[in-house]
Amino acid sequence: MTIINRISAKFCNDGTHILWALTNNIYRNNVAFVESIREKIINTTLAQHNNDVEKYLIYIKNHLCLITSLPSL
Repeated sequence: MTIINRISAKFCNDGTHILWALTNNIYRNNVAFVESIREKIINTTLAQHNNDVEKYLIYIKNHLCLITSLPSL
């Protein structure tokens, strides 16, 4: 529905335009997701994990996996 609402009514039956809108929306969502994960990693402190270095590193590793295992667009 998000894609249909972003496309002008005169282009709703244009497959090329719909494909462009889909890929553009996916790319923007991917960039926003990666940025939100980076922000979480940057703002995380050791104190938030009760000064447990192992828990802190696991948290960072798990969040890095989320953004490094994404397929390239």
